Amino acid sequence: MAEAIFEAITTNRPRLRYLVGADAEGLAAGRECLSDEEWVAMGGELSDEEYNERFKRYFGIELR
Repeated sequence: MAEAIFEAITTNRPRLRYLVGADAEGLAAGRECLSDEEWVAMGGELSDEEYNERFKRYFGIELR
């Protein structure tokens, strides 16, 4: 993580996102597959079960 922070603050070509951590690639890839409406709906009023199911479907990550 420190390497990504260092790169972010010292680069001449900054990016919007820096992928850091074990799940970062899955999250970024999943977000690209979602419409804006699906992404916004993830923040809606879902039960834990519904949210966890969608999260696994979209991002391939099982929440506990």
